[in-house]
Amino acid sequence: MRIAKKKLSKKHILFTSAVFVVIACLSVFALDKLGVISILSKDTILNISKEPTQQEKKSEEKTNQDTKDSFLDNSKDDKKKSVEKSKPAPVPVNNSSIELSANKDGSNVTIIAKLKEQGYSQGKCLLIITVNGKKYSQEAEIIYQPEYSTCAGFSVPVSSVGNGSWDISLSVTPINGKSINKKMIKDI
Repeated sequence: MRIAKKKLSKKHILFTSAVFVVIACLSVFALDKLGVISILSKDTILNISKEPTQQEKKSEEKTNQDTKDSFLDNSKDDKKKSVEKSKPAPVPVNNSSIELSANKDGSNVTIIAKLKEQGYSQGKCLLIITVNGKKYSQEAEIIYQPEYSTCAGFSVPVSSVGNGSWDISLSVTPINGKSINKKMIKDI
C-alpha cells in the first residue's frame, strides 16, 4: 500500500502565505494598541508632526525660566527651615526618662537602660553594683536610636559580686549635660 502525496497548487500556497502575513500584521497592530510593544515611539510621531513656532519657543523659554526661579526660591526657603529644625534636642535634667531593668540569665545578669528622650544622642553610662559590701562597676557609651537611646549594654557575671540583693546604680552623662542617676534593687 502506497501513500500518495497531494500536490499543493501555487494558488493554495500563495493564499496560505497571504493569510499568515495578514494574521502577523494584525497581531503586531493589536499588541501595539495594547501597549505590549511599540512600533514607533510617541515622541517620534509627535516630533515628525511639526516644528514649534517662534511664539511657542518664547513661551517655553519663559516657562522654563519661571520654573527655575521658583525652584531656586523654594530651595533657599527650605535651607532656612532645615537650619531652624536642626537645633539639637534639649539635654534631659531628671531621671524620669531613664528606664532600668535587670534580668538573670544563667550565670550572668543583663542590665538594660532605655533612655527615652532625644537629648541622649551621645555620652557615657556608668553602672555600679553593690552587694554585701562588694562593688562592681562597668562603663559603656550611649547608643543613639530614633525611638530611644540605650547604654551599650551591661552583662554582669553573678560571681563578680555574688547572690543577694543587688543595689544597682546607673549614672548617665549626656554630652553637654550633667550626670543623671537612676537606682533600683533586684534580688539575684
